[in-house]
Amino acid sequence: MKTFCTPFLSFLLLIINIWMFPSFIKAQEVNIQKEAGIEELTTKYIQANEKVKSISGFRVQIFFDSGNNSRNAAETIQSRFNAKHHGTPSYLTFREPNFRIRVGDFRTRHEARGFLRQIQAEYPNAFVIKDEINLSPVFSNFYDNSIEN
Repeated sequence: MKTFCTPFLSFLLLIINIWMFPSFIKAQEVNIQKEAGIEELTTKYIQANEKVKSISGFRVQIFFDSGNNSRNAAETIQSRFNAKHHGTPSYLTFREPNFRIRVGDFRTRHEARGFLRQIQAEYPNAFVIKDEINLSPVFSNFYDNSIEN
């Protein structure tokens, strides 16, 4: 009997509360007042950020080589990487005397290391390196839309 009464009484109290409290709840309004120059400053901020295409971040370097055939080797490795990891961008660059391939646009070293662990067996000499990374369109659109709203 005791176990039945406790859930029943709890249920009964819940019903009474639901029935009584809506009469005490009132709708409230929120008024946002903007100062005169806020819209202009917001527009300038958005325009300035549209010019920013890269930020400091991290990439994983999977290849570097110099020599007669290094460009062909780099292009081959890049195409294999792109075929296997089509969601991750790859970048072939030349800084004398090496061709190098860096992959990913990671905002933190932790993200880059996580990706490195995934590809370590395939690219045993790969390592994480600090680099200028591209802002993804999704990331930049997120900030543009949140500022406008």
